[in-house]
Amino acid sequence: MNHRISFLLIIIIILQAIACHKSPPKIQGDAHKGITKDLLPAHFQELYQVNKGDDTAYLASHLKIYTNYLNQGQKDSALFCLIALHEVLDQNFIYDSNALLIAKSFLSSELNQNTNQNELLKLSYYIASQYLSNDNFDSAIVWFKHGIENTASLPRTKAKCRNLLSTTYAHLNKMDTSILLMQENCTYYQSLNDTINYGISCANLGMKFRYIYAFELAKKHTDEALKMAVLKKDTFTQVMVLHSQGLIIINDKYDSLAFSQNVYRMNALMSNFSRPNFTLLYVQAEANLQLYGKRKQLDSMSIWLDRFKEVCFKRGGASISDYYSHKNRYNYIAGLPIEDKSNLQLYAHEQYLDESYKGAYADYTLLQNDAKLQKNWRLVSAYQDTIELINEKLFEASNKGKLYELEIKYQTKIKDQNIQLKDKEIEARNRNIILLLSLLIILTLSFFVYFIWQKNKVVSEKRKNETLFTQKLMENTEDERMRIAQDLHDSIGHELLSVKNTLSNKIQLTEDKIDHILTEVREISRNLFPVMFEDVGLKHSLEQLADSFQKKTGLYINTEINYSYQKLPVKYELNIYRIAQEALSNTVKYAQAKSAILSVIEKPNYVFVEIKDNGIGFDVIEMLKSNKSFGLLSMNQRCKSMGSKIAINANNKGTIISFEIPINSYV
Repeated sequence: MNHRISFLLIIIIILQAIACHKSPPKIQGDAHKGITKDLLPAHFQELYQVNKGDDTAYLASHLKIYTNYLNQGQKDSALFCLIALHEVLDQNFIYDSNALLIAKSFLSSELNQNTNQNELLKLSYYIASQYLSNDNFDSAIVWFKHGIENTASLPRTKAKCRNLLSTTYAHLNKMDTSILLMQENCTYYQSLNDTINYGISCANLGMKFRYIYAFELAKKHTDEALKMAVLKKDTFTQVMVLHSQGLIIINDKYDSLAFSQNVYRMNALMSNFSRPNFTLLYVQAEANLQLYGKRKQLDSMSIWLDRFKEVCFKRGGASISDYYSHKNRYNYIAGLPIEDKSNLQLYAHEQYLDESYKGAYADYTLLQNDAKLQKNWRLVSAYQDTIELINEKLFEASNKGKLYELEIKYQTKIKDQNIQLKDKEIEARNRNIILLLSLLIILTLSFFVYFIWQKNKVVSEKRKNETLFTQKLMENTEDERMRIAQDLHDSIGHELLSVKNTLSNKIQLTEDKIDHILTEVREISRNLFPVMFEDVGLKHSLEQLADSFQKKTGLYINTEINYSYQKLPVKYELNIYRIAQEALSNTVKYAQAKSAILSVIEKPNYVFVEIKDNGIGFDVIEMLKSNKSFGLLSMNQRCKSMGSKIAINANNKGTIISFEIPINSYV
């Protein structure tokens, strides 16, 4: 017993060990997003810490973990580690040359090799984003297109690439392309009912319209974006959209109250973050610098300038130039000389070339005021010429923006008109379809009613004919009985009475007298049923019938009979005989014919019967409608009983009665 217990315990331990060493389930991501943070194991989720973008120790440890995975041959784990690292850099808009080189190396080595190609191609987006952070626009475009055009890329990866590619083209002042890419993203996220990303795309599209001075369109799309962000309680997007709306207020028609409310609302939202990322810190600091700069409140401006400097230098790239622009504006308000004048001149000229006329105007105004402080009047005059030229460009750009908005409105109006016309066409088409369907239904019902009426008429006619046939049959039966009774009375009765008298008078009874009585009996019997019909068969019976008619009436009858003995049942043969008898009787009575032909031809599958005369004919339809058509009805009923259908054709050249009897119909 103890041995059994020990054995069971060993089995349980083995099973537990097997259960503990099962391979982990394969991670399956969303069809559009791929494998997201919430689907990753806990130790990968811990690597994704957005607020540690400025923590060099965190970044270093992250790269060390990646290297360990790579050295152990765990390439999928190395890939997820690398994606988490670059997502942190991307969220904070931080350029890291080391991380960029590692991502490029891993992607090039694993492209078309790694089984996780859709996850791997996310690195195309992150590499392009790194180049964009360092203002390397040409390389950024190449890698964004790589992510968009590769068939293995996830739809969400392509959408992210389109988003920043749109930003890149905006930096290069290719606004038409930039706007088209962002509109494509709006359509994509709207089709997924992804309100968060749809709102972000609307915000970005609004900023693109701001760049071309189409401020009404910019307001429209940023309002839509803010509505979506509030709906989803997405604080990050609300802050970003408020920043965009603030820039629109500054660039369009500056409204001090509206701009103040915008910044206060942004600050209130930022208080919800215990440690916001660099992007949010950047937009908040810039918005407050603009607010207090407009108010010329140097103390508040100084506080926000220090915060802005910290963020910009950690972000690197173009952010540093942004800091010096705001620093020089602070110096201008404070009456201090410009710092790093040569860089400001270069930056102002670059903005002019990029057609960022608002920024160029502000920077050249700073340079002109600095020249005034230096009392360099020649330089003041030169800057004035440049500022006037920029004003002209601003006027042209503003008009272009208004024309663009008018064009959009016109196109929208035309589109609405086309939609209305199409709706009317559809409505008219639907009316026509309904009308046609109604007519079709009416026609169908009419046909159905007509069909039922015709069917009822045929049935009624059939019943009438059947009733007439039954009535005529009864009448003819009575007539036949009367005829037989009359024949028996007049011939046989008289003859028998004569025999009786002869016997009573003891007159000798002659053989002729008895033979005459027998002849009379046979004649009556033959009329009731053909003698020896079953023994002699249909062929000889029909020939006797024709011969009898010819002798009695003088009608010449030619018989064409090619029929095997009892090929059909006797009752069918008797029906053929009766039909022929009736047809020849009618010929004699009504046709005024000189001759007739009686044909019975045996075919492989049926027997063909035809009775034809050269008489005066008759109107078949009128005859059937009359009360004198018992003979025709009788022939028709006999044909039906054999599975056949009689055909009667009559004209002034004669009458043809024919029918075909299927040989196997009686089986």
